[in-house]
Amino acid sequence: MKFSELDFKQLLPAWMRKDPTDQALAKTVDELTQKLYTRSDLLKKWTHLDELSDEQLDALANELDVSWYYSGADKETKVNVLKNADLVHAKLGTDYAVNQTIKDYFGGGKVVPWYEYDGEPYHFEITTDNVQNVADNVVVFLDILEKVKRASTILDALVITMKSEDPVYAGFAYHDLTIERVVFSEEA
Repeated sequence: MKFSELDFKQLLPAWMRKDPTDQALAKTVDELTQKLYTRSDLLKKWTHLDELSDEQLDALANELDVSWYYSGADKETKVNVLKNADLVHAKLGTDYAVNQTIKDYFGGGKVVPWYEYDGEPYHFEITTDNVQNVADNVVVFLDILEKVKRASTILDALVITMKSEDPVYAGFAYHDLTIERVVFSEEA
């Protein structure tokens, strides 16, 4: 007997099969068992996210109702978004959800609350150093951001920091005019 084909009514003793309450209970157990079987199939997919195709990842995101999922992202990003979907969903509207979404789509960055940059209450900035991902996906990311941030908060700026390994040369000159010294010499 397969788990997916269990019929609990047939498993009941003969004297219980005629009782409508027991029949309803058996039917309910059958429905719950079928749901568990379906969910176990989803769990099999969950443990092998890296091996799924783009189409399968998209279908899984749809099935899990991950509203901030972007089907045009690369496979690695899709997998990261799905792996973190439960935590982000549980904390939608918080800095955690926004920070995790930034990490998933940009590879790094963070939310800077208004009080850290002298902004207005309920405003924030996002800083990231992944120039290429931001340039390629800024419109998409802003759309995704609206789905994970608190509705009452306002994004003031998307700050991109750039790092360079090039040497920087600096110098300065100092001239003190408080002391003047003049030396006369007769030597040529």
